[in-house]
Amino acid sequence: MAQYVQLSATANIKRAGGRLCSLTVSSTSSGTITIYDSDALSTSVKVIDTLTPAANAHFFWGDEGLAIDDGIYVVIANTLSVTIGFK
Repeated sequence: MAQYVQLSATANIKRAGGRLCSLTVSSTSSGTITIYDSDALSTSVKVIDTLTPAANAHFFWGDEGLAIDDGIYVVIANTLSVTIGFK
């Protein structure tokens, strides 16, 4: 079963391997989001390169999601509210 977190600021949401399942943007004002495979604050391995989504954008990577080796570190710039599903 997937877990979820709602974010409007940079956060490390998982500190172990797992799966990135979905991303839903509630609102944004020139906001960007980048997701890294990292259990710390490292920005060396990108899972999702810098994305500038519109409000109400939804991305779903299936029940199995995208494989993450080390953790899920989400970097948000400007104003963006997002819900991320992960395992």
